[in-house]
Amino acid sequence: MSKNINLIMNEFIKNNNNLKNSIENFDVSSFFIDLANALLYEFIVITGGYEVRLKDNNLRDAIIPSTYNDIPIVSIGTQAFLNSSITNVTIPDSVTSIGEGAFGYCSQLSTVNISDASNLLSIGKDAFINSSITSITIPNKVNSISENVFALCSQLSTVYFKGPKPFIGINAFSAIKNNANGYYYPENAESWSDTNTIDGLTINVINTPSDSAIALLYNFTVITGGYEVRLKDTNLRDAIIPSTYNTRPIVSIGARAFYNSSITSITIPDSVTSIGKNTFAFCSQLSNVNINTTANLLSIGDNAFDNSSITSITIPNTVTSIGEAAFNNCRKLYNVNINTASNLLSIGNSAFNSSSITSITIPDKVTSISSAAFNGCKQLSTVYFNGPKPSTAIYAFGDIKKLAKGYYYPEHANSWSNTNTIDGLTIINIIAAVTQLSDTKVNVGTQILKSVDTNIDKAIEKVMKSLYPNIAYTTTQEGNTLYVDINNSSTAEYFADEVLTVIFRFKTSDKQLIDNLLNLDLSSLESKSKNNNLLLILSLSISIPLILIAIIIIYIVARKKYH
Repeated sequence: MSKNINLIMNEFIKNNNNLKNSIENFDVSSFFIDLANALLYEFIVITGGYEVRLKDNNLRDAIIPSTYNDIPIVSIGTQAFLNSSITNVTIPDSVTSIGEGAFGYCSQLSTVNISDASNLLSIGKDAFINSSITSITIPNKVNSISENVFALCSQLSTVYFKGPKPFIGINAFSAIKNNANGYYYPENAESWSDTNTIDGLTINVINTPSDSAIALLYNFTVITGGYEVRLKDTNLRDAIIPSTYNTRPIVSIGARAFYNSSITSITIPDSVTSIGKNTFAFCSQLSNVNINTTANLLSIGDNAFDNSSITSITIPNTVTSIGEAAFNNCRKLYNVNINTASNLLSIGNSAFNSSSITSITIPDKVTSISSAAFNGCKQLSTVYFNGPKPSTAIYAFGDIKKLAKGYYYPEHANSWSNTNTIDGLTIINIIAAVTQLSDTKVNVGTQILKSVDTNIDKAIEKVMKSLYPNIAYTTTQEGNTLYVDINNSSTAEYFADEVLTVIFRFKTSDKQLIDNLLNLDLSSLESKSKNNNLLLILSLSISIPLILIAIIIIYIVARKKYH
């Protein structure tokens, strides 16, 4: 670590207790998650938070974050993902509006994940027009669905309205799948009482069936803690497992309970703690699995969904193990939603073998990934490891997409230090992914927000000239990206040899701290030669009030010694 940088940092934070406390309490992983998300999405400041838009046109599995720079994502912008190639999208609970044409003409978009706790209020005109979604849940706070929102969605067969009837614009559900059904709940019956159809939707009430009616659909066996359930009516298509039977909870779905059945969707209640072996295996028509991230599920058994046609799955935070071949050969499975708060510990042999997932997040508590867990996932291009390196057995990531990358976070660098590849994955420290070098320009991050305060430019100038007087440079801004331009091309080669990254992350309003940096006496610092290189990133949250939050991180990538 550079002696000069240490001197500056020590001088700078010496009399700034707020800064010192911020550094000590800073969550490093969330910072780099922000940087990683900035590669995928654009974030635009609006009233109440950020609006999000697609940036990476190669993205397939879009998991929109709930926050950026600790500020909520509240809107998906107009035409934000228009005509993109995404196959799945997870919309966070923080979003209150989806703009006009946001996911319009996304012909490969089959799955939209919106939780019951969503704060979504409005869905704009043409938001999902001509997409390939098969089912959608309208959260209970939605009060407006504009015209043509789901028009021309020819695969859309099921819509769940969790709340009272919202305003619904003309042709909102026109030209959808034949015999499509929309369901509302008894507690909202009054607002739906005069509605039998909406365009191509037949509207039905979901009645809570009596125990006697439930007994016609399922078999129940008493086990420890409640009941185990199995399919009885082989003609059942839309299976909604009750949470109780005879006042006792349903806690398990038994081995082979729905094996090779003709169900097309399954709703699993929060009461279920285990899914047995082969439970939904070879259910070739099963495409939709409804389960909450807040469910109490602990384990997913061996071959649980083997060779089914599911397109998306949410792994609840409570799950600790995914069994062998649990999702083996699920060739339509594009989206696996695993929360960062997951308690997952192990992923079994061939768990996701030959599925179509494009990206996956390995939670920080995972300690083992068994053989062939992701083998044959030919669309898998990105893996995020949120924690230390887990043990990985042979072919865990074999035969995946060419040039696939696995990212880890700087705080876990020690455990990853000797790992360059895992099967088909190239392993990269995520900070290297957000620092891009060219012959004459250094791109400082991606979508790194620059302050409107010109003192920031002066702060860059002061540090650069004090430490690196032989390197000519200018700072420029293109959109929301801040650049340091190297004016002398003869020095640019050194930036490819060694990059020293110093990150200051300021609140715009904290001008006093910026002034402190400007007023430092740097005259006694020893200057380095032009062979030593500084890449300075100033990430500034232009809409965040109050004082300095976050981070000073120094990261060195050295491929040769100082000259």
